[in-house]
Amino acid sequence: MSRKIASILLALTVLSSVSAIAWADEEEARQDAYDQAAAQLAETGLTSSSASLTDGGALTLASELGMLRQRSQLSLAELSAQALVLQQQQIQAQEEARQAQEEKQAFLSLYDGVVVTAESTAIRSSASSDAGVLRTLHAGKAAQLLDIVDDNWYQVSFGDYTGYISAADCQGVQYDDYAGTNAAKDLYAELIDYAYTYLGTPYVYGGSSYSGTDCSGFTMRVFGYLGYSLSHGARDQYRATTPVTTAERQAGDLVYFAWSGSIDHVGIYLGGGRFIHASTSQGVVVDSLYESYYANGYCGATRVIFD
Repeated sequence: MSRKIASILLALTVLSSVSAIAWADEEEARQDAYDQAAAQLAETGLTSSSASLTDGGALTLASELGMLRQRSQLSLAELSAQALVLQQQQIQAQEEARQAQEEKQAFLSLYDGVVVTAESTAIRSSASSDAGVLRTLHAGKAAQLLDIVDDNWYQVSFGDYTGYISAADCQGVQYDDYAGTNAAKDLYAELIDYAYTYLGTPYVYGGSSYSGTDCSGFTMRVFGYLGYSLSHGARDQYRATTPVTTAERQAGDLVYFAWSGSIDHVGIYLGGGRFIHASTSQGVVVDSLYESYYANGYCGATRVIFD
């Protein structure tokens, strides 16, 4: 028997033996045996017909597929065929990843914002429907688009919030078309902007318009602009809304005052100790909670908007 044939037989014997008995050993030991057998076959000149075998790829693939558990012998043709299938799968996966990246870049080159098309949607802390809700956006609100996570999620920024929004609930837009409009503002900012349009409106008891308004008529009209229904009466508004502490108080909350033993005045908090209200003496103005008159009468705050 020639030395070349003997080497081939020896290598095939090693492969068969390893396949039959080596599965009880550690993975590293099995791989070493495979590599030794493949090296012996390579020395005999078989690399031209079974190149995939010489780098251990086909043997590793066969191991992962359980082929070596199913039989004690495995032909070089079968190993090569499986290696080819694996290679084709890898090429396909790479091509799909390349196409996905191209589509992502094409989308981002066209759009740097999204507008909500669903009735409402949540900005979440991570790209998952189970993640915590940072805030809610309603139909027509526009956010800046930061990145595309996958087909299901976009990373966006809205006001002070950065998070993830369902791609199914919005569509791509040019953010500049919405910047500076109510669509790009959170409800608190939109509320306050609208409240400022009443500055200088004279005080009229029982009124709720630009022609004249009282304190609760003013707050009723401002919140009604955003779809929130409040009664015409400071005490009724207090009873119908959710109390918050001074530490929790934020812009857009209602602030109340009582000088006669019960609530008889209401305004809208602006932040920084300032609030806007319909004063009996000056009409709609901005004042400070820290002025002695208002500090002495202040009795609490409530929240209407929880988005």
